[in-house]
Amino acid sequence: MTKSLTFTTATALAACVVANAALLVAQVRQYGTEYGTEAANRASMWTGNLTGIRSGLLVLTAWVFLLWLRRARTVAEALSPEGHRHRFGWVVGAWLIPVVQYFLPKRIINDVWAASCPADRVRRTSVLLTSWWLFLVVAVTYTGWGWNHSRNARGAAETRAALQDAMIGAGLYLVTGVLAVAVVLELSRMQRDRLAEL
Repeated sequence: MTKSLTFTTATALAACVVANAALLVAQVRQYGTEYGTEAANRASMWTGNLTGIRSGLLVLTAWVFLLWLRRARTVAEALSPEGHRHRFGWVVGAWLIPVVQYFLPKRIINDVWAASCPADRVRRTSVLLTSWWLFLVVAVTYTGWGWNHSRNARGAAETRAALQDAMIGAGLYLVTGVLAVAVVLELSRMQRDRLAEL
């Protein structure tokens, strides 16, 4: 695993964490304003701008992460050619198919993780990997539900409830991002260690 690709991926993920933290702060400030006031409109503008920035960063980071994952899978196949349950094309394809995207990418990453473990301590997953995946699934699901809720919000009470949902979603993505950075760094380290043993 190249250190530059790992660094780029971890940096992109960290940028998403920062964007989510900034968005969460803006949402909390917006929540503290009275609906319909100038302060609320300004806070809403900041929240909207940061939401756009976060969305752009998420798209860029997803692309970088998939490049990193493809490379990690290539290295994992060199370390353990028989240890993979799915063909190489599923490394990217699994993320694009509705419903399948909730379980198949995790299976693929589990196989990469197992192939990257020390030969005497092979484990298909870890607490870190499973925690990251569970937070990701919950964040994606909850944010999708929350987005529908906010789109249909009418009046002060519904808008505040939608904003609460958005704050929870930003918090979930924040934790997911921190865990994703840890997964990328740990899996890359494991692969470097295994390659050094050969």
